[in-house]
Amino acid sequence: AELEETIEQLGHMKRIVGHELTNKMMILEGMPKMAYKKISAINPGEPFRAEDQEIILEILEATIRGAGQVKTIGSMLNLAMLTNKEIREKSSQIDLEDLLRENLRSNIYALKKEHLGVLYLFDSVKDLPIQIYTNEGIINSIINTKLSNSIKHAPRGSIIKEGIRLVGKDLEIITENLIAPLGQERKEYGMQTGLGFLFLNSIIKQLKGKIEMYTVPVSRSNYHYDELIGYEEARELDKHDIFGVRLTIPMKELTFHHYKKG
Repeated sequence: AELEETIEQLGHMKRIVGHELTNKMMILEGMPKMAYKKISAINPGEPFRAEDQEIILEILEATIRGAGQVKTIGSMLNLAMLTNKEIREKSSQIDLEDLLRENLRSNIYALKKEHLGVLYLFDSVKDLPIQIYTNEGIINSIINTKLSNSIKHAPRGSIIKEGIRLVGKDLEIITENLIAPLGQERKEYGMQTGLGFLFLNSIIKQLKGKIEMYTVPVSRSNYHYDELIGYEEARELDKHDIFGVRLTIPMKELTFHHYKKG
């Protein structure tokens, strides 16, 4: 039964990967052409206008983000097949707070374009950042998978929440965004389908953790610190449904030796 389920999931993943790669490659092909056309239209000696710079930067950021998404898809395919032992062998020490922050900032133009802000919530232990020892590709892929889905579905002008903290002996990573106004059905939520869920489910299972969907907003009081990244005028809108994903991973699966400062 497990073998049949694995074969079915792999077949489903292959179909989704083919679709996702086609979409991303269209971005990687089209965006440089747009940048080339825009730059070619600027006459020699003509002042480089601020609006031209902004457009070109957005095009380049979209290209970089598209390349990163293709890389993430590659990581999904690779990491989904790794055993726990192989994950440990390809691990390194990571400052989780900085890693998540950099992932959020790498999406800054997409966030501003959609008028979305990310409220980055984090907690520290004795004012020290959360240090883990694991496969960096796994963490990057987990973060980007959840964040890209949030950017895709969050209402314009709203705030997405990204949070990390230690709860007992577990690492907790949450992503929470608003979806449709109350009463408007959004069928794509909660169905646990698509490449993202297959990947998350596979990796979290390898790390002996669990995935939980929730609809009640997390409290800021659970965290010591917060930063707003992206569109500065974004707000926590009223009268909208909430969709949240909470990942919990035992720290013993992420830290294989004690961290020695310096």
